[in-house]
Amino acid sequence: MRYTTRTISTVMHANCGHGNNRKLEDCARLNFISAGQGDGRGKKPDTFGRQIRNLIIGDILAVYRTTVGYVGIAQVISKPMDINNAVLGEKKVSPEIFSPDSDMFDNHGNDYKEWLVEVKWLTNVYLGTTKASGACYGLFPTQAVVCSLDNQPYLKQELEKAFNLNFDAILNNKFSVTKEEFKIPEGKEIYSLRSSERERELVKLAKDQPLKNNELPTLNNQFINKMTKKITRPASLVKHGDLILYATSLKVADLIIPNFYSIERLDPENANEKGYQRLLNKGRAKKLADYIVAGQETRDAFLPTSIFMATNKNISFNPSNNTIEIDTNEVCPFNIVDGQHRVEGLKMAVEKDSRVLEFEVPVNIAINLSEIEQMCHFLIVNTTQKSVEEGVAQRIRARLTKAMGIDDTPNLPKWIFTSVQKGEDEKALQYVDFLNSEKDSPWRNRIRMANDEINDGSINQKSFVKAIKKYILVANNPVFNTEPEERQHKIFLNYWKAIANMIGDDEPSVLFKYNGVELFCKFCVPFYNKMVNMPDYKVSTMEALLQQVFENTDGDAAGVGHADFWVKGGTASGLNTGALSKINNEMVKVLHKPIDIQKQKEMDL
Repeated sequence: MRYTTRTISTVMHANCGHGNNRKLEDCARLNFISAGQGDGRGKKPDTFGRQIRNLIIGDILAVYRTTVGYVGIAQVISKPMDINNAVLGEKKVSPEIFSPDSDMFDNHGNDYKEWLVEVKWLTNVYLGTTKASGACYGLFPTQAVVCSLDNQPYLKQELEKAFNLNFDAILNNKFSVTKEEFKIPEGKEIYSLRSSERERELVKLAKDQPLKNNELPTLNNQFINKMTKKITRPASLVKHGDLILYATSLKVADLIIPNFYSIERLDPENANEKGYQRLLNKGRAKKLADYIVAGQETRDAFLPTSIFMATNKNISFNPSNNTIEIDTNEVCPFNIVDGQHRVEGLKMAVEKDSRVLEFEVPVNIAINLSEIEQMCHFLIVNTTQKSVEEGVAQRIRARLTKAMGIDDTPNLPKWIFTSVQKGEDEKALQYVDFLNSEKDSPWRNRIRMANDEINDGSINQKSFVKAIKKYILVANNPVFNTEPEERQHKIFLNYWKAIANMIGDDEPSVLFKYNGVELFCKFCVPFYNKMVNMPDYKVSTMEALLQQVFENTDGDAAGVGHADFWVKGGTASGLNTGALSKINNEMVKVLHKPIDIQKQKEMDL
């Protein structure tokens, strides 16, 4: 097992997952932070658990809860421990100490097991679940479980304000809370703040002083920092049919107000649920930041392109003086539909030069737009004006297909509407997700999903989806036209199992790259048309038919059924689309010859 070689503690971001395996309430009550599992999401073993091993004793953890924000600050007081050997409060952990509806010991016998560190909480822990109700929501979008905040000075500054702490003082041992002072009285939840006390306001979750004599601190206004903020700006009202926009401008100081905006990025681990934005390109944002900072001296920084923000709430317009008033406690957070790199670049610029706070940027604000409508407008903007990564576009089109006839959606351009109506992206993604997530699939964890920066899969989602749409979802596919979807996916999986069993799935191989997908997806429908005359679609039955094909192909297709043909740098590596088509044609010829070819060859000899 690899552990970090760091020896100096620092401030770290820690995403505390809350779900079927672990509960945030348990983390607060039992004083720990953990990560692990991932098998149900198609992740490689130890993908999440290993990130806990990046922590050392003394690290300060800004504990984050997805969709909520930062919920508390803790300090690490133990080395990383796997669940089988973990000790909390000087007692070995057991399943009984955790909440009944959690399963911390799931996968304890393999490399998906849970890893944890013991912590001391320096603040209360917010247990609310309302979106964006935690501290500093949206300031640091990351998919990492654990990562350093050394390069996030603005976020650390805002966290110190929100939690009423001084990180440097803690790291220099000038602030301490003993473990004994944090023992929990039986039946009391000292780490819970009632959600009604937040009322969309930034809450100071820190205790002003450590607990003494196991007394419960009074939850009163000392924990609440009311931040009522109203912004009045000149604006023009623009109507596009039923769509209402306000064309205005905002200062950068307005944009960086905590919880002012959020960015719904597509989650590669749960791509069917929420989010639609592409991944942030930090290099692109930094380039903009450098330009804006350089322009502060010459006063010629120029950023004319509008940021497109949206809300599902209403903003009143005063026609007498052409102004709008934004009550941040009522309306925020806005969703950034278009312009996330500009916003991130401006935030970076502020960290380098405070004069940027007064810099104004043009903004278009759409009001009364549901989440599905905002997603539609993102797709329209990024397919009519500039390109969005095709894998992200596939996910959005698939979700729109599911929403048709159920949710209200705005008018879509004809080429988008036609694709959404046909539903091919949604059908193809079901195939891809099934192959990538099934435990016994040769494709498990080999497909790099949209927005996934961690997985180094052998082929990306968009290429596999394209191949399935082109070769599998076709009129002459007997399985696609006669079998229910669940059986279609299982039959397709059996097809790839049979191929992998015959050729092998050892690396390095290009069987699971573009050429392998292109050839065997193209060959799949002719193969299915032969299989319909056989008793079943079992792997063994498919292997027998494949063996007949592989053993009797000649010419360009000779050796296609052997591992050497597919080894990286071998024959298959140099094949182009035309060559793959020739090999497919040879395989199809063998597949449909009416006599036993092998016996015929023996007779000829």
